[in-house]
Amino acid sequence: MSFVTVEAVSLETMNVSWLNRDEVLDKMRMAAYIRSWLDAKDIVLARRLAELADITPSAPPPEADIAAAGNVSRSQAAKNVKRARAAADVPEVEDLLASGGVTVEHVDALGRALARLSAEHRLLLAADGARLAAIAARSTPEAFDKFLKLEIARLDQREAGDRLERQKRACRLRSWTDRDTGMVCGRFELDPESGLAFLGRLDNAVDTLFHDRTPDTCPAGDGRQDHLRALALIRLVDGRLVSDDGEESNDMCGTDSRTEVSVLIDLETLLSGLHEHSVIGNGHGIDLPVESYRRMACQHAIIPIVLDSDGVVLDMGRFMRLATTAQRRALIAMYDTCAVPGCCVNSRHCQPHHIRWWRNMGFTDIDNLIPLCSRHHHAAHEGGWQLHLAPNRSLTITYPDGTIQTTGPPNRKRVA
Repeated sequence: MSFVTVEAVSLETMNVSWLNRDEVLDKMRMAAYIRSWLDAKDIVLARRLAELADITPSAPPPEADIAAAGNVSRSQAAKNVKRARAAADVPEVEDLLASGGVTVEHVDALGRALARLSAEHRLLLAADGARLAAIAARSTPEAFDKFLKLEIARLDQREAGDRLERQKRACRLRSWTDRDTGMVCGRFELDPESGLAFLGRLDNAVDTLFHDRTPDTCPAGDGRQDHLRALALIRLVDGRLVSDDGEESNDMCGTDSRTEVSVLIDLETLLSGLHEHSVIGNGHGIDLPVESYRRMACQHAIIPIVLDSDGVVLDMGRFMRLATTAQRRALIAMYDTCAVPGCCVNSRHCQPHHIRWWRNMGFTDIDNLIPLCSRHHHAAHEGGWQLHLAPNRSLTITYPDGTIQTTGPPNRKRVA
């Protein structure tokens, strides 16, 4: 009996109601391993179907066979074919998938990266399969995707400008009215440079309008931020914003409507271009050539947060209760998400939290602030959580039941 069969039998015969937390997590790891093993087999079979289609012109396309055999959509079947091609280029990653070391999402990230490269650069990236597999094994799919974006940008620096020009020509906006709800809907596609500026302006509008108050129309839960962004977009199009002090502004060229994006970038990359350990982050996962960042910085469209340089003074002591714009930028630069381990809420949608509360004589200094989402902010204030922030920004959480959890410093460096 194979190991996979033993794992499957264990899952089939388990009694969930008797499992404790550790046992549930162990079963989930078993399921994840079996899922990766099955995904690897799907890739092998999809590759063989593609080979048969190549040698038998009368055979149906592999996507049709996969869709019929697996009772899945044609788009899902096409994904399997793309995965088969990517895994064939880098067999080390495919072997890791079969052993449960990575997930199919890692393979998808690899496929997207390979598809963007020229034939020459595709071979160069694929030839480094052992290193790619090692990095994938210790990275989340999101971190692996970020690493690959930097890697292909480093290989493909000369073509980055041409790609951006093609993307600018491909900008589109489509609108329609939903027949069921009567809502006006839309879809836009912007080149990365324009998209980054647009999202920066929208985020600043949300902050200006709703920093200290929430409209009565705002829903609770996951739809909150989407609703606020929609209201902010309407105000931007109308040409009027309301600042935190309640004064309405009709000047679309004023500070309330500014386009402002913070970009984390290491000094060597900013001055000399991409290198093996480049650090670039704009908070939106948008891929831009370094030249764009340099140009936008000159035009004051972005605020570069340059590592190893003297930035603005962030510590405001007891003179201000709320975090300053500069402090919020610094927190976004250091944290991708809410500081609580496992929380996926983007740091841009979090609130600066005083580790030592303001009312307990806590200072509004950067070393006393972390980003917390609304849920975890309430847990810190009303839920009995006790937080401690070490000088290296390691966070220790003591829960009401006495359980202690510690996380290391925020990791903003790319995996290498």
